[in-house]
Amino acid sequence: MSRQPCAAVILVEDIDRAFPRTGESKSKVSLQQLLNCVDGVATGEGILTLATANDPTALDPAILKRPGRFDRVVHFPNPSEALRREYFCRMHPQLATDLDSVASDSEGFSFAQLREAYIMAGQLAFEGNREICTTDLSSGVRSLRETSQISSKRNSRAGFVSSSRMELAV
Repeated sequence: MSRQPCAAVILVEDIDRAFPRTGESKSKVSLQQLLNCVDGVATGEGILTLATANDPTALDPAILKRPGRFDRVVHFPNPSEALRREYFCRMHPQLATDLDSVASDSEGFSFAQLREAYIMAGQLAFEGNREICTTDLSSGVRSLRETSQISSKRNSRAGFVSSSRMELAV
């Protein structure tokens, strides 16, 4: 089989929210319509279908159980404390020596949530007409934690890849 370049990429973001296990579609497209498109009559040569889910356990089994729909599941766990510290350090290198408590307090955060905490810290610093400090980051993390349900299990992401229609270079 010759390797063909991908002619199209289809991305379905947060498939677990659009098509939950309950069967209650939150979309104008039904689960059956989606599945027919993913593994329908046409071969779909050169089409790569990707989907993301925050909670893969909420997915209807029909999405993952049939070969040819999504052949690979890639789990993206939330970053460890060391990665969270490094993330904040890269965002603001001047704080590199004072990030241990912020990294610890952001346990269970995804990279998107870390970015949001940093943006909140930036807003606080802007309002105070100063550079971002550790206190701002701590406030951003605390505020984000208070306004959302942070759970390391539910906020990790999974990506699903349908590659039965093309050969992927790894």
